[in-house]
Amino acid sequence: MDEPLSNLDAKLREEARAWLRELILHMKLSALVVTHDQNEAMAMSDRILLLNNGVIEQEGTPQELYGQPRTLFVADFMGSNNRVPGKVAERRGSATLLAGDGWRIWGEARGTVAAGAEATGMIRLERVRLADGAGDNAIRLPLVTSMFLGDRWEYLFHQGDLRLRAYGARPLPPGDQWLEIPRESFWIF
Repeated sequence: MDEPLSNLDAKLREEARAWLRELILHMKLSALVVTHDQNEAMAMSDRILLLNNGVIEQEGTPQELYGQPRTLFVADFMGSNNRVPGKVAERRGSATLLAGDGWRIWGEARGTVAAGAEATGMIRLERVRLADGAGDNAIRLPLVTSMFLGDRWEYLFHQGDLRLRAYGARPLPPGDQWLEIPRESFWIF
């Protein structure tokens, strides 16, 4: 199937995706689905083969590609992400400190990033946590805006070259907020 749901509106697309997945399972079919929609791929698939310009970037279960991406391309393609450019300030095994203008965040190296090198940190929006104050791997950033998405709020924080988005359950007041970045969820490529 080549982009089987691409011409449907959002609500119908979700319903058709569930129906199609159920049909494939019920009829015990093998199906090859080509799509550019990551949510569609994860919801309908037992296995995903992610291509980048005709080259296989990673192959595995939806959970593997989402939770253990091997490359920056895979990490960025799967999910809603914060992409954080910076410089590797320190590396201790896989623990890596990424730094920028006025900020420093510890994360986990994915690959061969070395101290002094330019690198990109990646963290999923749902992994950024609002914090009550300073703490382990927490940074303070001004809130630019809160956006209501129906089932949750999305927040945008911005200071200098650092832009972070996060999800939450309520609107936030304007002003600085503390954000916790879990080390194991901040991947550095």
